[in-house]
Amino acid sequence: MKTKLFLDVILLLLFAVMCNTDVTGTLPHQVLGLVYTALLAIHLILNRKWVVAFFKGKLRGRKTRFSAILNTLLFIDFSVILVTGIWFSDDNVPTPVILTHIICSIIAAFFILIHVLLHWKVITKNKKPVKVAVCFMLVATMSYSLFGGIQGVLHYELPKDNTRIEDSKHQPKNGERK
Repeated sequence: MKTKLFLDVILLLLFAVMCNTDVTGTLPHQVLGLVYTALLAIHLILNRKWVVAFFKGKLRGRKTRFSAILNTLLFIDFSVILVTGIWFSDDNVPTPVILTHIICSIIAAFFILIHVLLHWKVITKNKKPVKVAVCFMLVATMSYSLFGGIQGVLHYELPKDNTRIEDSKHQPKNGERK
């Protein structure tokens, strides 16, 4: 259980760091994205009993069904983020790919928040210091993640006459520093 919680904390913090490429830079963002994918695979392996039990029909109830739908949406969302992120590393990326990557990252932040709240009792185990620490970390991480993602969308200017960009960095709006 401690290994799972530690991994979940690392995933949460790593997601927040990756949401602001101004902090990480492009190459570290890409490397951290691959590390995140590997850690996410480990997370799924560690929780495989729940996945197997659900698909065998051993788990029932609204909360379980909702959790399964949310986890499926998270998996699809992260798959899109991974594919667009790998595509994004090319120098000649279509603009919709970049915006899809950013918007899916913002959606992932909301899904992660809901995912953590669904598992709140398991995470905290009625220990007040753990609840306070997890609550603080969750609020700080989600705020930072959403700020980074929204900032990415707001600072990105769509090309007026071309649907491609020349490099893999965001194009600043007129009058802003590059």
